[in-house]
Amino acid sequence: MKKLALLLAVIMLFGLFILPVSAHCDIDRNKFECNNDIIYFRKRFSVQASEIIEQSGDSSAVVLDCNGNILESQAIVPTGSFLATMHNGAVADKVQICLMEDVSCDGKVTARDARLALRYSANLEKLEGLSLIAADVDENGKISAADARLILRKAAKL
Repeated sequence: MKKLALLLAVIMLFGLFILPVSAHCDIDRNKFECNNDIIYFRKRFSVQASEIIEQSGDSSAVVLDCNGNILESQAIVPTGSFLATMHNGAVADKVQICLMEDVSCDGKVTARDARLALRYSANLEKLEGLSLIAADVDENGKISAADARLILRKAAKL
């Protein structure tokens, strides 16, 4: 039974989960797991800008870094970036990107992310904004050592 549960967990880690949400602007939020104008990605390692644009299905979509600069298609997308649609050279709509487990907001899931989550759970570190969302891996509303363990397992490719 434990092997089956582990196998299912590994299968889930490899996928990008998509849940519908009501749309109120240009970006088709039905194509992403989305809540409150934040797109959530759960993927084994990192996400490239081209993957997000392809998933959006919008040829005018671009991925912007937190400073508003367009990322190259092969660039790794860190938490805090934006998926934006462009019309006449201007941003028409955008949603923020949260790569789950990317607590450090550098686009990669590493032991550093697990360390940040663990330190936060022990009241030794402050996290805010998307870092808090990315650290709550089991989505129970709390960041604990269990979340840090899950992040570390992902970083170690287990």
